[in-house]
Amino acid sequence: MGSDMGVETGIDGKPDEDYQGLEGEISIGRVYPILQTLKAGKRFWAIQYPKGAKAWLPEAAGRLDKLDKQLTALEGEMRTLDMQELRLSAVEKQTSDAAVSMRSLEGH
Repeated sequence: MGSDMGVETGIDGKPDEDYQGLEGEISIGRVYPILQTLKAGKRFWAIQYPKGAKAWLPEAAGRLDKLDKQLTALEGEMRTLDMQELRLSAVEKQTSDAAVSMRSLEGH
């Protein structure tokens, strides 16, 4: 897409979150966000097997699987933190509302 001072951007003008995976100096694929369809917001791993590459794939695939599981766990933790933040906001609002109610009762 577009480029501004070496920073790749998507069609929305925001920086791309597109990363290249390397095994030593050999490119083994890319990880990038899916922007369309029902999977929007998820990441896609596009693997490539370079011609003449050594048998590194099973080892790399194991590491990639482990990284994918870690990423999935982190995404789950982020959702949990978001939900906890929403609950805390609700409790703070209830506490504030209760304090206002108590002050108004004390005045009567």
